[in-house]
Amino acid sequence: MPTDEPDAGSVLVVAHELNRAQIPSPCVIGSFFGLTPAEARLAYEMAHGDGLGACARRLGITPNTARTHLKHVFEKTGTRRQAELLRLLLSCGFSLADCSPAATNVSLRAAGRRRA
Repeated sequence: MPTDEPDAGSVLVVAHELNRAQIPSPCVIGSFFGLTPAEARLAYEMAHGDGLGACARRLGITPNTARTHLKHVFEKTGTRRQAELLRLLLSCGFSLADCSPAATNVSLRAAGRRRA
């Protein structure tokens, strides 16, 4: 609807559902960023947009343990927030469903260092 005001502001919001297949498996995440298996599982769960408490319950760990793992994940990935972690995981250039030998190859670690 037209308005009489000059330069009436408009906002466009674009949202789409995150495809779980876009996020690498915990094994790939762990290999790529040097995370422990527990840290990699938490990073994978957090990347799906759930809060820390929900992820801790799904993983069967206490919220304090989850906070400790998340602190280590942030340190090792160079991120500070869940949104940054998600953006990083989606921008790595791979979306492998399993932990195949190619996924844990040293060349992936080297590729990660080149991206930094």
